[in-house]
Amino acid sequence: RNQIDRSLSVNKLQLSKLEKLVKENGEIENEKTKILQELLGLMDQIKSEANLIQIAGQELQSIVKVNDQVVLGPHMKSHDYLLKIKNHGKNIEVLVQRFNTLNRKIREETVQ
Repeated sequence: RNQIDRSLSVNKLQLSKLEKLVKENGEIENEKTKILQELLGLMDQIKSEANLIQIAGQELQSIVKVNDQVVLGPHMKSHDYLLKIKNHGKNIEVLVQRFNTLNRKIREETVQ
């Protein structure tokens, strides 16, 4: 009788340890899924910003003069297009930094 009680006690302890491990693994997988979803969202945002840069670049190219020079001034369209390109470029830098941070984080969790 005592041996059976001890065996049951040991089995319950092992079962609770296994349940804890399963729960932790589930939480890790949920975290990985969230990170992967955010990475996909960041990739879409980066593509969108790149498209906006391309559009602004095409608009800028359309106003290039015959001698391939662009005249810039504070109230000229060419200035606006360059500002758009610069701002979208900064946005891409921020998005890429966040992407790299998440990518590192998911690699570290995969190694563990």
